[in-house]
Amino acid sequence: MAASRGPTTASMSVHSSTLPSSSLGPLSKLNSLTLTGIKELECLQDEWLQNFTSLENLIISGCPRLMFLSNGIQHLTSLKCMDIRDCEELDLSCNEGDGEHWKGLRNLCSLTIWGIPKLKSLPNGMQHVLPLEKLRILNCPNLVSLEDWISSFTSLNRLVISKCRKLALLPHGMSNLKSLRRLVIDDCPMLLRRCQGETGEDLHKIKHIPEISERLTSRDFD
Repeated sequence: MAASRGPTTASMSVHSSTLPSSSLGPLSKLNSLTLTGIKELECLQDEWLQNFTSLENLIISGCPRLMFLSNGIQHLTSLKCMDIRDCEELDLSCNEGDGEHWKGLRNLCSLTIWGIPKLKSLPNGMQHVLPLEKLRILNCPNLVSLEDWISSFTSLNRLVISKCRKLALLPHGMSNLKSLRRLVIDDCPMLLRRCQGETGEDLHKIKHIPEISERLTSRDFD
């Protein structure tokens, strides 16, 4: 485990199977947390997450046995950016009930979901994350649908969908995303067919978007 602190922010990277406890420092003041390569991690404990009331950035990467995030994410009320990637057992819909815990993420403006093979649809409750401005879904091979409630994301200005080859169509709610300035559909063959040419079946859902691209660029990860 490595930790670094600055005058106004604090960050922590955890690479071991033993997660830090509140006795290791003022976790309530932690600004950034990275959990990476923790092979034994199966869930994030509620009682652990409730310490991170000031956390703004959370990265979870390469945790092969992580199965669910837990309802404790509701305590991350200051979280602005969350990046979840390469967790092959993670089920974002697991034990979610009515999805009320997503409401706690009332400051989340950037969400990246990358390399999550169990993702078939966006989890119930995620529609409550109203401040969301950037949503990236990459390399989720079993994603088959985006819910119509995506129209709840009235602040969304960037949507990236890449290598989701089972995703066949865009939801009708796309047409209500009036703040959306850039849409990227990369390596999604079925979806691209519906969004191309003059007769694409989904063209009417995205015609209001100023910038539509079939290729990812570095700025899509800003």
